[in-house]
Amino acid sequence: MNMTTKSVLVVLAGLFVNSMGPAMAEGLAGSEWRPVELNGAGQPGDTTLSVQFGANGRLNGFSGCNRFSGGYTTSGERITIGPLASTRMACEETAMQTEARFLKMLEATTEFQRERVKLTFRDEQRTVVARFAQTDWD
Repeated sequence: MNMTTKSVLVVLAGLFVNSMGPAMAEGLAGSEWRPVELNGAGQPGDTTLSVQFGANGRLNGFSGCNRFSGGYTTSGERITIGPLASTRMACEETAMQTEARFLKMLEATTEFQRERVKLTFRDEQRTVVARFAQTDWD
């Protein structure tokens, strides 16, 4: 193999890796999110909700009263979440209602769209069920 051929291969390899970078960065693994909108309404001001997607196909988070965890898989823009398990602490009724809606929404999500630090979840009817803002920056 001559020097020109080696140079072309190095350039092509660099272009391939660079073209993969943004697509891989747009995935969910290793990211943490807080909802800014749930089912068309803003997040309740006194409740902090979060979800973190691990690289191992596991997620965990805080649903307003309890911690939760479960599995997730993605394929393109398709996502399957659950089943989810959570701790069983009792809290104020409004926090418990928010928690139930949040967990139900996560398990009903079938599609996601990530645009840098913004994430949108849709259900099977392609209705937006949540919008998130990224909270981690690593």
